[in-house]
Amino acid sequence: MNIRVVGMVGAIIAVVCAPSALVFGQGIWKDDFEQARATAQAGGRAMLLNFTGSDWCGWCIKLDKEVFSQREFKQYAKDHLVCVTLDFPQQKKLSSRLRQQNERLQQQYGVRGFPTIVLLGPDGTKLAQTGYKPGGAAAYVEHLRTLLEPHADKLAAPPSGGAGETPAEPRALRTWTSVSGSTVEARYEQRRGDHIELRRENGTMVRIDLDSLSEADQEFLRASKAIP
Repeated sequence: MNIRVVGMVGAIIAVVCAPSALVFGQGIWKDDFEQARATAQAGGRAMLLNFTGSDWCGWCIKLDKEVFSQREFKQYAKDHLVCVTLDFPQQKKLSSRLRQQNERLQQQYGVRGFPTIVLLGPDGTKLAQTGYKPGGAAAYVEHLRTLLEPHADKLAAPPSGGAGETPAEPRALRTWTSVSGSTVEARYEQRRGDHIELRRENGTMVRIDLDSLSEADQEFLRASKAIP
């Protein structure tokens, strides 16, 4: 990620990306709910929320091994879902932002055990809830299809915005990810040519090349009307 820090003395701060120990945090999985919701809205897709205890919950680990790590599920999810990991680990430390987000969503959706899988429409409406099911990835994909089938009308097409419509607010604190996997937590400020400017919680400004952003981040900006 080409990141330049805009500061009084022009200091440069390197953004270091520590590799995630979670399979859930890689590939098709996101951990930023608002980012995922913007992607779902832009593509008219269902969201799959995976409430998990990734480093202690045996049934969660089993679900990942038998379903989420398998090719059949990955292909289905790539074409039909936006997947979000909401983790409640015992050993791994989460940022305070992620911890607060996950606890808020746990309370919002009444989650009392792990794993719990919540399916949402592109607008955030709860469609269904499930959990671990035996039978492997192909059977689980069919289970998800059955749960989503009654709501097909809600998933048929992405929402269309009028020319004079107010853009979605992109300025919430969120995690931005580069194509190389580097991350930075910041709020969107503005676009300048081929760059966007972000503001960290401490006020530091960060300038990022648009081309270096992940596809999910670019979808978020398009959904927010920040870029065409």
